[in-house]
Amino acid sequence: MARVLHRRTLTHILAVILYFLLALAATWPLVRYLGTHVPGSETWAFDEYTFIWNSWWLRYSLFDLGQNPLYSTHTFYPLGISLVLYTYNLFNALISLPLQPFLSLPAISNLTFLLATVLTGYGTFVLVEYLLGPVRRETLNGQHAARDAHRGSPAVYLAAFLAGLVYAFGSYRLVYAAIGHYDMWSTAWIPYYTLYLFKTIRERRMRNAVLAGLFLVLSMLAEMIFGVFLGMLTIVVLAFVVGRRGREEVVGGLPSLLGRLAVMGLVATLLYLPVLVPVVGEMFGGYELAGWGDAEKLSADLMGLVTPTALHPLGGDWVETLRQTQEGTSRFRDVNTVFLGWAGLALAFVGAVRYRRRVAAWITCFIIFAAFSLGPLLQINGRSIFDLDGLLVNVPLPFIALHYIPFVKANRVPNRFSVVLMLSLAVLAGFGAYWLLTKLSRSKARVGGVVLVACTLL
Repeated sequence: MARVLHRRTLTHILAVILYFLLALAATWPLVRYLGTHVPGSETWAFDEYTFIWNSWWLRYSLFDLGQNPLYSTHTFYPLGISLVLYTYNLFNALISLPLQPFLSLPAISNLTFLLATVLTGYGTFVLVEYLLGPVRRETLNGQHAARDAHRGSPAVYLAAFLAGLVYAFGSYRLVYAAIGHYDMWSTAWIPYYTLYLFKTIRERRMRNAVLAGLFLVLSMLAEMIFGVFLGMLTIVVLAFVVGRRGREEVVGGLPSLLGRLAVMGLVATLLYLPVLVPVVGEMFGGYELAGWGDAEKLSADLMGLVTPTALHPLGGDWVETLRQTQEGTSRFRDVNTVFLGWAGLALAFVGAVRYRRRVAAWITCFIIFAAFSLGPLLQINGRSIFDLDGLLVNVPLPFIALHYIPFVKANRVPNRFSVVLMLSLAVLAGFGAYWLLTKLSRSKARVGGVVLVACTLL
C-alpha cells in the first residue's frame, strides 16, 4: 500500500511539473517579459489593463485611502462609482496584496495566470482520476468496502492528464487571455468544486461538503457568473443522483445527502456573504442593461465549435482576424472563443458511447452548456437569418429562457458557458482516452498516450 501511495504521489508531482512546463510553452514568450508585459491585443479593447488596475485599486483603497474598495472615488470624479457589479476578479486582486511590495503588477498578473493554468489542469487531472474509479461504497463504520482496483494504473493517469490538457489549455482560456478577459481564464477552482461535489455525494465525511463550499466561493470570487454556471452543473448532477440508477452512489441515502448539501450551501453563503449582500442590493438598483445587450453577437457560432481559432497553428492571422471582427467582415460575428478541439471531441465521443450510463450526467451537461453557449439564435458562419426558399427564418435556442430568470439573466455573454462546456468535454475525453488505452498492451499504451497528448495539444 505504501509503495502504491508513493508511486501515486510521484505521479501527481510529475503531472504538476508537466502542466507548468506546458503553461510556459503555451504562453511563450510571456515568461521572458514577466514583469513588463501582459497578455492582450493592441487591436482590441485593452480590457487587460482594467484587471491590472483592479489589483492596484484594492490595495490603494484599503491601505492608503482606508475606504471600501467596492466604491471608487477615482473614477467618474467627483461623483465616483460603485464597483459591486464590476468585473473585479476579487480572488486575483486579493492574492496580489502580499506580493505588491515586492513585484510589479504585470509580474503578479502573469504569475497568477500561470498558476491558474497549472491548477486548472491539475484539478481536472484529480477530478477525472477520481471519476474513473468505481463508486466508493462505505460501510457503517466509515471504511471503504470497495477500493479502487485500477486507479493507480498508467491508463488512468494518462487519461486524467489528457483531460487536464483539454480543460486547462482549451481555446476558451487562451483566447480570453489574448483579448484581455482575465476573469474568464480564472478557472482554477472549478474542477476542485466539482471534485468535492462528487465526494460529497459519494462519501460520508462532512469535510468534503465544507471544501465544496469553499471552492465554490473561490470560483465566484474569480468571476461572479461562475456561481450561476456551477449551480446549473450541480442541478444536473443531482438530477441524475436522485434517479433510481443514481441513488446507489449516495452514501447514507437521500436524507443524509441533503444534510451534506445543506452544509455545503451554508459554508458557501457565510464565506461569500460580504460580497453577496452588496451584490443583491445593487442588482435591484434599476440600472442593469435593458434588453438583450450584445447576447446575439457574443454567442458561439455552431461552425466555430469545430473551427480552430486564429491563435491555433491552423487558424490564420490573429491581428487580421481581430481587425476583420471589428469591421464586421470576419467569418464569425465575434472572436471565435470556443473551439472544442478535434482530438478532444473525438475522444469525448468515444467516452460518451462506451460509458454512456456512467457519464450520463456529463453528456447532459455537454449538451446543455453547448446549447446555451450558442446564444438566443442559432448562428452558422456568422449568419442567424436563413433563407428557406424565400422565407427568412431564425432558429431560437434555449438561451432565450434564461433571459427571464432573475440574476441568471445578468449573463449577457452566452459564449462564457464554455467554462462548463469544456469541463464536460474534458471529463468525457478522459473516459474516451481511458477506454482506448486499456485496449492497448502496456507497452503500446505508453506510446498511445504520448500520441493522444500530442493530438490534444494541437
